[in-house]
Amino acid sequence: FYTKLAESGKGYCYKDVRRWTKKVDVFTKDMIIFPIHCHGNHWTLAVINLIAKRFEYYDSLRGHAGNVLTHLRQWLMDEHEAKKSAPYDTSGFTSVTWPEGTTPQQRNGSDCGVFMTQTADYLARDAQLDFKQEHMAYFRRRMILEILRTQLLP
Repeated sequence: FYTKLAESGKGYCYKDVRRWTKKVDVFTKDMIIFPIHCHGNHWTLAVINLIAKRFEYYDSLRGHAGNVLTHLRQWLMDEHEAKKSAPYDTSGFTSVTWPEGTTPQQRNGSDCGVFMTQTADYLARDAQLDFKQEHMAYFRRRMILEILRTQLLP
């Protein structure tokens, strides 16, 4: 989604993703979760937390959000205008890139996808982000089992 929204040769382009939410009212959700594949070699996560009124960015390698949160803010306003025919005020929303030590961080160059999926899962379950690098082997096995069973584990 994010690649199509903002990383094509055109830059930010709402028109390219407008139909992606044709059957979903995102404004009825508590949060909207965006996996982001950065530069073709790293996974990060962005979240629009509609309850807390925050645009959030999670990077297990402590990278900078760049324009991600700005683009998602614009997407949310464009989405409301397109689907509700009214402007949407995001002035009360904050943008947060979590500082080092406040979210799980990887210590290698290969676990970003697992960190990203687990961060999304924990946030969706309203769980504390308390996992670490040493949990990655377990999470990989768990993800395989969930895929094979086509069902998330509790």
